[in-house]
Amino acid sequence: MGAKRKQSRRKLPSSTRHPADRKPGTSLTSKATNAIIRDHHVLRKRVSRARDSGRNATKLEEEVINDLETYQRASLLGQSKVRGGDTSKVLVGWLKALKQHDQLLNMLEIGSLDINNDCSKSKMFDMTRIDLKSRHTMIQEQDFMERPLPEAHSEDRFDIISLSLVLNFVSDPKARGDMLSRASLYLRKPNLDSDARFLPCLFLVLPAPCITNSRYLTEHRLSAIMNQLGYKLLERKLTSKLIYFLWHYVGQASVPGENFRKIQVHPGKSRNNYAIVIE
Repeated sequence: MGAKRKQSRRKLPSSTRHPADRKPGTSLTSKATNAIIRDHHVLRKRVSRARDSGRNATKLEEEVINDLETYQRASLLGQSKVRGGDTSKVLVGWLKALKQHDQLLNMLEIGSLDINNDCSKSKMFDMTRIDLKSRHTMIQEQDFMERPLPEAHSEDRFDIISLSLVLNFVSDPKARGDMLSRASLYLRKPNLDSDARFLPCLFLVLPAPCITNSRYLTEHRLSAIMNQLGYKLLERKLTSKLIYFLWHYVGQASVPGENFRKIQVHPGKSRNNYAIVIE
């Protein structure tokens, strides 16, 4: 038998390295961008599992914070015109069809990444932007769940709240429900006698598989959850990647007190576990 040939370790090509390890300024492919976003969501799920099991999640939480800027860059690139544009253009299109006057609408954009998106350029809104980690002086660094609640008759309420690709960022099903429930506390009181009968409203965008391929959430179940919270559907759009909703807040629950626990409503081995829980 001949002598065994010594195997040399091949250097991994750049395309197989973690996208975050690339040199600054290097353009990320769509595949690499998706990998960063997916890995960040997995990391947040590990934090949630550690908390639920009573383990110390401090180190994992630090990893999430350190990874947040990389995640934001990937998310912003994913919303670039080259990759299909930002989601707010759908909202602008819907509101142009509904809006009957030129008055500026007060809008709270949660998870804001870009001050030059379609909403910002439309001149239709008086914008308040917040995110966990601000990328610009015009974006407040704030956790929405810790934002002070407005007083009963305060002007610090909004005509529109945008939750675009935010709810999928929350790793815990109950925390997602809590965020949806909290949103209505920042909306103006409904006035069905006004010309703008579609106000106030909530713009909600999710990755399509969260609805179309989940064991625990379907469009019917989401509608039941939103009706329970006092919303009625105004607009809806489904693409191959995203699902968009515009919900009118009417302030009256369809079935007060109903709970939505994590139960299978769409079984299947290939389906995901995305869920929203209201207790």
